[in-house]
Amino acid sequence: LRDKRHGGNLHTHLRCQKKRKKRYGGAHERRVQLPNSVSIEERPAIVACHERLGDWELDTIIGSRPLSR
Repeated sequence: LRDKRHGGNLHTHLRCQKKRKKRYGGAHERRVQLPNSVSIEERPAIVACHERLGDWELDTIIGSRPLSR
């Protein structure tokens, strides 16, 4: 389409746009266990006080998708 080559957007309103690419392959587990990491249950008692700035880091991490299954 000539309009698309010149920066136009008329091609988005056509009945048949470009075919979507089909993704092949299975789902892969993306979560990786960090080496030498300390569990939240095993951390020192001073961390539970949340007095230092770094104490809040792991408690406030929210993923892009909820994983409570």
